Amino acid sequence: MGFNYNSVIIILGKLLVLIGLSMFLPLTAAFVYQEPEGIYSFSMVIFPSIILGSIIVYKVQPSLQVIKIRDGFLTVAAVWLLASFIGALPFTLAGSMTYVDALFEMASGFTTTGASILTDVEVLPMSLLFWRSFTHWLGGLGIVIFAIALLPQLNIGGYNIVRAETPGPSFEKLSPKLKDQSRILFIVYMVMTISEIILLKLGRLTWFESLVYTFGSVGTGGFAPYNNSVGHFNGSYVPIVITIFMAMGGGSLSLYYSSFRFGISKLLRDSEFKCYLAIITLSTLAIAIDLILMNVYTSGIALRESLFQVTSIITTTGYATVDYDLWPTFAKCILFALYLCGGCSGSTGGGIKVIRVLVILKFIRRGILVRLHPNAVIDVKLADKPMPADVVSAIAGFAFLYLTTTVISGAVISLDGFDLITSFSAAFACIGNVGPGFNLVGPVLNYSIFSDWSKLLLTLLMIAGRLELFTIFMLFTPRFWNKNR
Repeated sequence: MGFNYNSVIIILGKLLVLIGLSMFLPLTAAFVYQEPEGIYSFSMVIFPSIILGSIIVYKVQPSLQVIKIRDGFLTVAAVWLLASFIGALPFTLAGSMTYVDALFEMASGFTTTGASILTDVEVLPMSLLFWRSFTHWLGGLGIVIFAIALLPQLNIGGYNIVRAETPGPSFEKLSPKLKDQSRILFIVYMVMTISEIILLKLGRLTWFESLVYTFGSVGTGGFAPYNNSVGHFNGSYVPIVITIFMAMGGGSLSLYYSSFRFGISKLLRDSEFKCYLAIITLSTLAIAIDLILMNVYTSGIALRESLFQVTSIITTTGYATVDYDLWPTFAKCILFALYLCGGCSGSTGGGIKVIRVLVILKFIRRGILVRLHPNAVIDVKLADKPMPADVVSAIAGFAFLYLTTTVISGAVISLDGFDLITSFSAAFACIGNVGPGFNLVGPVLNYSIFSDWSKLLLTLLMIAGRLELFTIFMLFTPRFWNKNR
């Protein structure tokens, strides 16, 4: 049976409408801050997007064919690519950057990566800065889930679309109906968003600052309107608030809802969440001790800075209060290990995901025990339940594909002539949706140094990482397009 192209096209039409409507917020900012270039650039994208999307939705006939999982993968890949292509247009129309740079910036925004090609963020119009950060918020929960929650959806098979898009090895059903499920996650997301906006406003930030930093931390994206990121603010209040919400963004949204319904014990019993908190705690203490012993900071500052940076990296947010590239080698090694880890499954964060890391460690332990006790039957267990062999195999396969793709990409990027750490940390930072890397792409630098071809490769890596790799790799296999399968 072939693809359900009509349904895919209708969803893309709805996406055009959604993006067009979303741009009314930065257009409003352009009017408020009296920015003619912002008014022009957003107006030139908003109305054609809404009109074209509406025509597609109302003119294309919905298919009675069920949306299969292959349709879901095709839809999701097309959604993220189209969002990046359309979202980049205002930057080019405003004359702020070339289209390749704008595409890189928007792929980084929607995938919540936070990597940037801008050498000076503060020269951008406020409306473009707002849109740049708002894409984190849209991409954090997933454009597809937003579309399903807020717009009328096609009849059946919708879970196959969301399963193809949702980060992590599993997708927990909170409700029999997809619309209800999406709205539940959307409400959790909104509660987190509104709470952080209020708390940041209490810290005497402007409404603009409160909004863009909330978009970046709840969506675990990391775009900031200032060149020195969160380091722009004096004192500890703002970094502490952002740390809390970055940590929340790195946890599972569905787990938060379940904990609200069934009690906090559900959250505290979750194996992945406990591992996530343990990694943050141990990494923070290890880095803080290193910073104290190396006389970089006093104990209080060392704990505060290490906690912020550990949380920022493991949640793949990418905010910074200091230039951690100047930290001792041991501290940087721990941060690099966190690049590979990422947040929890079902979170807004990227990376391999804590649950996969946990399963891989248990799988390694099983390998050691089997060699010690060849006749023993030893299962890989999660929450005291044996995991199916095919799930463990799939996780191991994902980790191998993740590392292989990153290493090959880093080698290709190195053709630009930059050093090993710059090239490979750029690849790891983009595929893990972290944003800043080390050396020439460190927290106070950017990705403008790379050629257009490398930027396009890094753009693809960001989207592939956000969609768990397999979604993108499937598109390059002949079997995927074979209509008889």
